[in-house]
This record gives sequence, C-alpha cells and structure tokens, in this order.
Amino acid sequence: MSETVMVGHRMRLDTDQETFHHLAEPYRREIQLLPPGSRRALKLTVMGRHAKGGTVVAENNSPALTIAMAFYQAWTSKDVDRAMSYVNDDIVCEAPSGRIEGIERYRAFWAPFVQIFTNSDIIAAFGDDETALLMYDARSTLVASALTAEWFTTRDGKISHSRIVFDRTPFDAARKAAG
Repeated sequence: MSETVMVGHRMRLDTDQETFHHLAEPYRREIQLLPPGSRRALKLTVMGRHAKGGTVVAENNSPALTIAMAFYQAWTSKDVDRAMSYVNDDIVCEAPSGRIEGIERYRAFWAPFVQIFTNSDIIAAFGDDETALLMYDARSTLVASALTAEWFTTRDGKISHSRIVFDRTPFDAARKAAG
C-alpha cells in the first residue's frame, strides 16, 4: 500500500487499487501499518471515498509529524520566522550543500529558497513519536520541479535534526544559465 499521512489535516492517501477498488461509497476504516525498521505499528483512520483515483483521507497521532508539517506549512507560506519557531536553537541539518549547525545558519539556509519558492505538493508524510519524513515536489522561479525528501528528528517539541535530500543539478544549471 502506498499511503500519505498528515496529522490534524486532510491529505490525499494514495492506496493500492486492489485493496480499495470496491469502496465507492463514503467509508471509515481503521488500519495498522508497520513502517520498515520500526517496532511499533502506526494506527491510522482512513476515511473518504475511493473510486478509481478518488481521494482518501488519513489521520494519525504522530507528534513529530505534527511538528514537521507545521514547519513545512510555515516555510511554504514564506513565513521563515514562524518556521524557525518549530526548530531547536541547536539544530543540526545535513543538506546537499553540507552540514549546517545552529538556528541562525539554518535560517540562512532556508531564507534564499523561500524567496524564490512558488508552491509545493506533498507526495508522502510519515511519522512516529520522535521522527518524521516528508517528501514533496517544490517549485520555484528557478526550477520547475525539485523532488525533495526531509527526515526530521524532534526533541522537546521542536526539530533538532534534519536531513534534506534533493538534486542540486537543476538549481546549479539554472543559476549558470542566468549568468
């Protein structure tokens, strides 16, 4: 099953057609998933309508995913100050450009991208008590599509560690072409 989960919000859940193809009427179903490498199953409430590509909604109780999604929603709204309110002062970020330590350097990492950012679509979001993974396709004035994955670790209700993965090649090529 391919699923997308977001805490406290409604989001599309792409499900296996064979599993849900017969569900054309509104429904609500409890399911459990055991993420790879996890010892604890996630309980999800799946509800919605599914009929050949229809929308399904999922909710879970992941504190880390709640924080990660709040951070994502803040920066995608171009509110860097609000985004940083979800980040520990001693954040460590591992990015394609290298290791970033401390909230001021992390802010300096995000601020230029937020300025050229236009919109984004969440592809997947998973989380448990302390970690969350977001995968999204971000668009900017520089690049039409930047497939990105971010893995977050939280501590004391804030992001303490981030690993962000994306292909820098289209950004470098666009900057070079711009002169």
